[in-house]
Parts: sequence; C-alpha cells; structure tokens
Amino acid sequence: MHVFRNIAFISIILILLFPALAFALGQQAYVLNQGSNNVVIVNTATNTVSGVLTTTGFGLPSGGVFTIAVAPSGYFGYIPDYNNNRIDIFDTEQNEITSSFSLSTAQWAAFSPGGTFGYATDWGYGRVYIVDTVTNTVTGSYISTIPSPISGRFTPDGAEAYVANRQSGGYNVMIISTSSNTVTKAITWGGFSSPYDVAISHDGSFGYVTNLGGSNGGNVVIISTVTNTVTGVITGGFDFPEGVAFSPDGSYAYVTNDGSSNVVIISTATNTITGAITTGFSNPYGVAFSPFTM
Repeated sequence: MHVFRNIAFISIILILLFPALAFALGQQAYVLNQGSNNVVIVNTATNTVSGVLTTTGFGLPSGGVFTIAVAPSGYFGYIPDYNNNRIDIFDTEQNEITSSFSLSTAQWAAFSPGGTFGYATDWGYGRVYIVDTVTNTVTGSYISTIPSPISGRFTPDGAEAYVANRQSGGYNVMIISTSSNTVTKAITWGGFSSPYDVAISHDGSFGYVTNLGGSNGGNVVIISTVTNTVTGVITGGFDFPEGVAFSPDGSYAYVTNDGSSNVVIISTATNTITGAITTGFSNPYGVAFSPFTM
C-alpha cells in the first residue's frame, strides 16, 4: 500500500508540472454511455467528467457498445462494437478512436496483464476469441464452452480469466485457464441473476461481480479467487449495475448504474459505497481505468 501511495504522490507532482501526462498516470477513466452513444472521460482525481472520446469516422451505434478496455501500457484501448461487427481501437493520449479490426457481434474485450494477447467475445455464437493485441488481429482460435460470455477480466498473474456467464437458468462466473484456453472451474451461487461484469483485485485475492438482476435493484457480489466462492454482497445504491473496475491503486472501484445514470464509488477496504458521480452519464455500461504508467 505504501508503494501505491508513493506512486500517487509522485503522479500528482508530475501532473502539476506536466498536465499532458495525466492520461498516462491513472488519472482517467472511460465510461460507455449507452443512452447517448458516446464514451465520457472521467478525471479520477476530482471524480468529474472532463471530456468525450472523439469518434470521427467510427461513430458508435445506438445500443451496440457495452464494454471497454484499456491496455496495460495505458496508451490505447478497445471498444467492442456489436452492431458493426468490429472492435474499435482508441488512442488514450489523443482520446479518439483511430482504427478498428473485425469480429462478428463483438461484445466484450479484455487485455492480459502482459499486454500481448487478450480475449474478445463473439456474442452471437457464444465464443471467446483469442486476440493478438500487438497486431490487433483475431487469431482464429476460440473457446466455445461458455454459453453466454458477457464480460470479464484476467487475474494479475495472467494465469486465469473470470468471465460472467449470463445463460438464463445457469447464471455463474466461469474461469478460463489461459495456458490451455479452456474452462476449468465455475463459481455458482443461488443469488446470481444476470451477472454482467467482473473485476479482479490487483493482488488477485478477490473480485467484484455486478449482479444486474440481484435483489433491490441489483448488487455487487464479492468473490474469493482463492476458494472460488461468494464471500459477500454489497447492497444499496445500485440501480441495474453494469460495469465495474478497480482504480489503479486498488483502493476503490467504479460501478456504473444503468438505471439511475450515475457511477457509484466503492471503498475496497470496507466494501461500502462512499459516493457517486451523478452528472455526465446516460445509461452507462462499461468502465475502465487508465493504469499507472511511467
């Protein structure tokens, strides 16, 4: 924790001296606005919306974007575009979409911690494809044993990926071994109801799962990645929670509320809601932070 505090202190000094470095120092988060078909940029130091991603030539379709991911380098990211059968690539320094590559009914994408490969889903066929994130191409290999892969994340060591499975009647979180690209385990729990997104803590010991159909407007389920069991539930303050992501220092998480068009902030030390960003959103879905990079 002391290391993260030192990094945060150095980051603040550098940003004051060189404001253009903010994009590379974990001071930005990206939130997909389903209601207004855009991506808003959040200044995480002030928890306010600071801008909008430029999409000239790559207009985001109505109802066709659900998740967003930023590469470990912090310099680019992916936006799966379901309606246009592609994955858009955006530059985090310029904050604009610059290119794309093809993937049928693209729903979700995530980068491995090493940044050399990732996973992306073909929602129409229930396939998780392996993506070469150096060349930005789909390799052709895919995992087809998750009936309805909606979203997920890699563990910090890159050994596994946790994927929310929204198959009606079989809601769970499935675990992929990245060495074999096969599903090896599943976390089942009677309280899962349309799990949407998964975030894994930076130490790899636990995760958050947004439970879109959970009681009282939805909830966030806490999972242990050691025992692969549900260990708790965060309730109150949610209204159809969709996306979830941990901050670069791991001290808090953002959760997007589709129903109330805001972003809730959770303290990971107490697993409680500590605040919300209430302006600048319209039915937000996916969320991703820029990592600390130097």
